[in-house]
Amino acid sequence: MVLFLHGGNGSGLEKLVAPGLTQISDDRGAAGISWKQNTATCQYTPAGVLGLQGGYINPSTGKACLAPSVSFTNSQPMIVVYPDGISDVGATDNTTRHWEDGRTPSPGQGGVTAEQRDDVGFIDFLIQSLESHETLLNPRRIYATGVSNGGMMTVRLACNAQTPAYVGLSQVAAFGAVVATMPAPLASGSDGREKCPATGNHPFAISFFVGNNHNALFTEHDCPQFPGTCGKTVNGDGFMPYGAAGGGPYYVNSPDSGQVISSPDNWSHWTTLLSDITGSTATKTSQNLGFFTTITDYSFGSSASHMTTYEANGGLHTLGGSRGDFPYSARLWDVVSAYRRTSSGALVHSSTSPMSGAF
Repeated sequence: MVLFLHGGNGSGLEKLVAPGLTQISDDRGAAGISWKQNTATCQYTPAGVLGLQGGYINPSTGKACLAPSVSFTNSQPMIVVYPDGISDVGATDNTTRHWEDGRTPSPGQGGVTAEQRDDVGFIDFLIQSLESHETLLNPRRIYATGVSNGGMMTVRLACNAQTPAYVGLSQVAAFGAVVATMPAPLASGSDGREKCPATGNHPFAISFFVGNNHNALFTEHDCPQFPGTCGKTVNGDGFMPYGAAGGGPYYVNSPDSGQVISSPDNWSHWTTLLSDITGSTATKTSQNLGFFTTITDYSFGSSASHMTTYEANGGLHTLGGSRGDFPYSARLWDVVSAYRRTSSGALVHSSTSPMSGAF
């Protein structure tokens, strides 16, 4: 079972009907899903900060080109669950929602700093309720993922996986956060939020997919709430800062804003926790994927606990922000599906992937 948490101003229904994990999960994934892949002479180039327009360009000539169509298949069906966050204050429809991801002000709640909902408890209860249906799903293979606001909420879930009260979260084998980092109040334990990561000895895997070197420009809507941010830029994906180690905290460049720590500082938090859990220092290995992406793996001795990061140079704040190097949903499923829990709760890693083809 894969939980996928929608982004801010979105909904579960929006992600249910969008291309991605839903396609991969059923017969379409088994039959094969096509996508456009970069080549040396044809690469995806974003047109602007918002990433709403862009196209495949020959880097030598600057002219439009036609990228080849490739495909991948998934041999492991899964149940994908798309929960809804609480509707935003003042929303006039049923699809404008946010998660209580740990930022302040509380996302989507009209500038109120105090927390407005217990989304950690909600997701924990949801997992416990769903995992009782063992005829439908394998309770040893539960994964929590999300994008943007949902990605930060996924980070918060991972923060609390060590907390004994959250029995459901302790069942999650792997977490995957897309275009997201850790909210600053969680990193510091400020503004009434819990300090993350909590200490413990419960192993898990976690992965992050981020864009870098695409500056976020703070516009007029940030200034009344955050004086001095107008015209300031920081490297990232156009909305979510990537930042620098020891820098920040940084403001998220979106209407719900709030502060986050840099991606390098976020990863430092998790390597420290996983080192404490496993009793092993992190071994770091990196490889390139396509033309813009660096994959870095952090392993911890003989433990199955693991962290993986995907950095797309120039990647944008979308599920398609890989710039044509890889399909996000396929890679997300490939990374998390490698982990499962035993009946005793121990974490196990498998090198066999359900994914095949070009992904």
